[in-house]
Amino acid sequence: MLDVDPFKRFIFRLLMPAAQRLADSRLKGEAPGIGTSLVAGLARLILVGRIRASLGLSRARICYSTDAILSPDALRFYHALGLPLKSLYGTTEGGPLTGAKSNAVRPDTVGRPFDGTEMRITAAGEIAYRTPAVFKGYYKDAEQTASVLRDGWFHSGDAGIVADGEIRFLDRLASLVRLASGDTLAPQAIESRLRFSPYVKDAWVLSGTSGKYASAIIVINFSTVARWAGKKRISFTTFAELSQKPEVYDLIMGEIERINSAFPPGCRVRKLVNLPREFDPDAGELTKTRNLRRHVLEERYRGLIESIYGESAEWRIDVPVGRQEGRTETRSLCAAIASVRGGAS
Repeated sequence: MLDVDPFKRFIFRLLMPAAQRLADSRLKGEAPGIGTSLVAGLARLILVGRIRASLGLSRARICYSTDAILSPDALRFYHALGLPLKSLYGTTEGGPLTGAKSNAVRPDTVGRPFDGTEMRITAAGEIAYRTPAVFKGYYKDAEQTASVLRDGWFHSGDAGIVADGEIRFLDRLASLVRLASGDTLAPQAIESRLRFSPYVKDAWVLSGTSGKYASAIIVINFSTVARWAGKKRISFTTFAELSQKPEVYDLIMGEIERINSAFPPGCRVRKLVNLPREFDPDAGELTKTRNLRRHVLEERYRGLIESIYGESAEWRIDVPVGRQEGRTETRSLCAAIASVRGGAS
């Protein structure tokens, strides 16, 4: 929508909120108002169908999301398009725990366990379950098998809670952080909301070695931010240069401020760094499905983490600028470490 003409953008901004309000009512099990229903009907007629077609989803009827946490904003958006997207939970080792019939369409849960499935939340807050689909063990690795399979119960390593009979997935248990404020930080919950922004390609939320507070390291979506910068007449030549523009920091700051309000004050992002390069799957920074390899990132960007929590205003990094005579040429660049407005409140 950033690239369409002003009239189409006006139609989108006029009608899409009504479609989202209708989706919100249905997600909550409430009856929408007459005005909302009428405007949402108009949205379906002249807007929603075109967006679905542009996404290749005009005939989609059954839609599931698995793997990483789906942002509530994303689920709300797809439901506004009339796509009945559901979040499911399962693992390779344990098999599926929730499914289409058992799953209520709520943005904060992955539904109810299948009938006949035994599931519990351990004292440590871990999701453990037992079904006929649970695997027999890792190939020639009895020690690893014993660490996750106990008396037929598969211990997933995922943190979760049960509310009204439905499972709410929080994060990997090892990723949860007890902050100095006393709050528990679930990084994926913030990261998924940040990645919903058209200006953010990757987001890494961390709290430092002592759990002082949440910070966000952002990889901008170069194509979208470059188009935005062109319209604002902001000059740049490279990804690294664009990422460090003060105007781009303000843009990303606005996205963080928007999602901060959805979290307790102690869990809100307080520091921001726009990384002057993308995360590299070939270097092991991301999995093949673009999930973060946190232990690799923590090791590779140890200096950046120390700069953030050492209260520095910038961090120096060498970024590649080309190759000459078989060697990669680099230049030193300072990445700004910015404080998020209202992040500490």
